Amino acid sequence: AVLDSARPDVEGNVIQDGDGRGLVVTGSAGGRFVGNTLLGHRLAGIYVGGQAEPEMAHNLVARSGASGVVIEDSARGRFADNAVCSNRCAAVAVQGQARPVVERNRVVHEGRGGIWLGERAGGEFRGNLVEEAGPAGCGWRIGDHVTAVVVGSA
Repeated sequence: AVLDSARPDVEGNVIQDGDGRGLVVTGSAGGRFVGNTLLGHRLAGIYVGGQAEPEMAHNLVARSGASGVVIEDSARGRFADNAVCSNRCAAVAVQGQARPVVERNRVVHEGRGGIWLGERAGGEFRGNLVEEAGPAGCGWRIGDHVTAVVVGSA
């Protein structure tokens, strides 16, 4: 877990088969998380909460027992060029007052949801590709009072 005001560079790691979340960034933490593989965690592959502002790029998040990436509370940060696929719940779930920048990600969902924006969530979503790989589901699910900007995403 990356807590408080920590700002590490985490690159090229394989984190798999954890009993909880794969990578946790919370508090006012940040840092760069690039080229990591997160597989088979019981909960979210990546969890970002509190007021964290990480940079997540070129990561693979797959086979999580919950959502692949969860961004909540007042978290921000940039999530770019990641692949998020084959997770049990939403590939990417943005909740609470979170306001991330989510761009150019490839999301493959299997009928449980691609990108979910919960009530009052916000942020910028640009150039994301959301594909369905299973039975009918929704690629985007957007709650009430969402203040997000969605541009050029399919």
